Amino acid sequence: MKINSLFRAHALLCVCLATQSLAESRRWSFDEPTHPQHSVKGGEVTVSPGVRGRSLAFDGVSILQVKESAGMPHGEQGFTCAVWVNPYAAKNGQQMIVAKNRYSLNQREWGAMIDKDGRYTLYVRQGGWSTLASNILPTVGKWQHVAVAISGRTASLWVDGRSAGSLMLGRPVPRTEAPLTFGGVNDNGRIWQNLLGALDEAVLINRALADDEIAGLYEQQRAAAEVSEIHTPPRTEVYPLWSGGSIPKDPQDIPFAEGIEHQTLHDARTHDYKFLHGAAIIERHGTFFANWANSPTNENLQFETLQGRRSIDGGRTWGDVEMIGPGFDGPERHSHGVFMKHQGRLWTFAARFGKGTKGRRFPGLCAEAFVLNEQTDKWDSQGIVMTNCWPYDEPVRMANGNFITGGQDKDGLPVVAVSHGDDVTKWDSVLIPYDRRLQ
Repeated sequence: MKINSLFRAHALLCVCLATQSLAESRRWSFDEPTHPQHSVKGGEVTVSPGVRGRSLAFDGVSILQVKESAGMPHGEQGFTCAVWVNPYAAKNGQQMIVAKNRYSLNQREWGAMIDKDGRYTLYVRQGGWSTLASNILPTVGKWQHVAVAISGRTASLWVDGRSAGSLMLGRPVPRTEAPLTFGGVNDNGRIWQNLLGALDEAVLINRALADDEIAGLYEQQRAAAEVSEIHTPPRTEVYPLWSGGSIPKDPQDIPFAEGIEHQTLHDARTHDYKFLHGAAIIERHGTFFANWANSPTNENLQFETLQGRRSIDGGRTWGDVEMIGPGFDGPERHSHGVFMKHQGRLWTFAARFGKGTKGRRFPGLCAEAFVLNEQTDKWDSQGIVMTNCWPYDEPVRMANGNFITGGQDKDGLPVVAVSHGDDVTKWDSVLIPYDRRLQ
């Protein structure tokens, strides 16, 4: 009798969820990448076996963004969001499962993710971030049910129907225009915190469910999840970086090339500016030219300059420090760059940033060109020649006659700059694709 009574009670619970809690909910079966309610951004999603039917597998660079979701789900009774997750990697940085955040616009609300430590974690905005982590760890290749419920007073997390506890909220979760996203975050065009894995059967309910209701939601598809087809995480191609013999485990056993002499080019301890980085060196007409970024106390701080020295004896001794990019009194500054020999003249392209277009790391980033004046033996500025590019490589000529250099943009992301043929005072900056998991 007790077993039958429990069975009837559980069946009744499922009926109540179906008829009451889910009556005003949104469901996503994730059977197809294209859907009227959501769109794919970033990379690609593919169809894979699911908890029920099919699911969508995320490649670690893609997300699904729910259309017209800025205002959801902020009812007076709170909300519950639940989804089945099949992770392909447990420790792969922060892998967002579902979220409503747009950090760069200060639109921070909440998110459920597999955190850096490999635990399912709920983040809720309370001035700063408040977090709640589950002791149930992700199982690679297996389906697990993750649910969050947020009301005006508490925020809770469940994994496979088991509660990880609750956070007491001191203030309401912010209401912003950030879209609801699955598998990562669309941070005003920057797609990141991406999931490497599959998602299936998501639901958004317009009230915060209780513990027994969450357990019932999990039980509805638990049996199907347990017997569903096993997911095989994609194999990662390995690129060898060394093709020689085995490298000694003890660093003391690593051989050194014969005939090497070490010379000190510049010692910051003997100079007013105590921090230097980003050295470049080139030989021209028997003279070695070197330059680097010099900052008063630390990297990329205000008043940073581009300075250099020369050697006429093969690098054994070096002349006095010379100023190339003098820096500024205000927030703008010069920094390190690259050398280039072009049409009989010696060029250096130095980064310059600190004011202008907002950037995650280097606001107003550009590159200023300097040319060695053969008459005065000084470096003359040629003005700003690149925008949104910090050149890192000595420019090389391509088959089409243009020069190219690689570097980073104002947000610290990969970019290349391409010259207008032999006119190296004009460059076009082009952002290049990259695996979002590298962030």
